[in-house]
Amino acid sequence: MLYLIIFILANAGMTYIVTSSKKFLSSRQWIERKSKSLGEFVKCSLCVGTWLSIPIYLLVYFKHISIESTPYIIFPYMMIGAVTAYFICLIL
Repeated sequence: MLYLIIFILANAGMTYIVTSSKKFLSSRQWIERKSKSLGEFVKCSLCVGTWLSIPIYLLVYFKHISIESTPYIIFPYMMIGAVTAYFICLIL
């Protein structure tokens, strides 16, 4: 349960930083100038939360994963990460 809480908070925090922080504003604007679709992607907390959940999952659960089970376990964490990051970013 503790790992799940760490995962949710890390994913929501990173998603907020990428999609809304002033530190990444110039990066988001640069990406939007280069590609309109990627510019929309980096503004979407649901999109960024989904894809950031993969490396965050691997970092949080590194000692507890096996190669055989990872593809089946990671998909629910992608959904949990996306939804919680979306709602937390809405609140903030």
